[in-house]
Amino acid sequence: NRRLERLARRCDATLYMVALTTLKCLMARYSGQSDIVLGSVASYRPFRQLEPLVGFFTNTLVLRTSIDTGRPFKDLLAAVKRTCLEALDNQDVPFETLVEAVNPVRSADRHPFFDVMFVMNNTGPETLHLGNTDAALEDAAAAGAKFDITFSVDHAQGGLDVDIGYRRSVIDDTRAHQLGRHYLRLLEAIAASPDLPVN
Repeated sequence: NRRLERLARRCDATLYMVALTTLKCLMARYSGQSDIVLGSVASYRPFRQLEPLVGFFTNTLVLRTSIDTGRPFKDLLAAVKRTCLEALDNQDVPFETLVEAVNPVRSADRHPFFDVMFVMNNTGPETLHLGNTDAALEDAAAAGAKFDITFSVDHAQGGLDVDIGYRRSVIDDTRAHQLGRHYLRLLEAIAASPDLPVN
């Protein structure tokens, strides 16, 4: 985790961008494609009047990157960083408006733009004490997968926790565990040698 954070600082990026770029590398390897589109979410409070409100304000972002596997990881990280910053600059456009404008072919069982969602959280304490009431985190996986695959990375003290949610109609348990192991292995390799080509 510390090596990944150092890499992010050296590249003037964030740990989120490093973890997202790594997932894009993995998806390129698994799919054999160079045009990788992932979804993510951004916290979004567009007006000052919303800042003191309690609530969950997010917008879905579509992050598309062309992967050149012959280039160093750091070059790909720079491209993903540009994509992220451009998406954040345009996050005031609601996702629903984007769907209406593009008007993609729709299917009830598929997302209109991407199949894989990436989420990174800065986790706090697992239990929150509020006077006489305790609140604890619950695993939301039981609620069912909204996307074919969701990579949820928690930036916890001492490292990264990776959780993969998935639709069993698309990927089985064995393949999902393998995907997780490959992601972690790729993170370790990138932390050790970020100048190596993506392939």
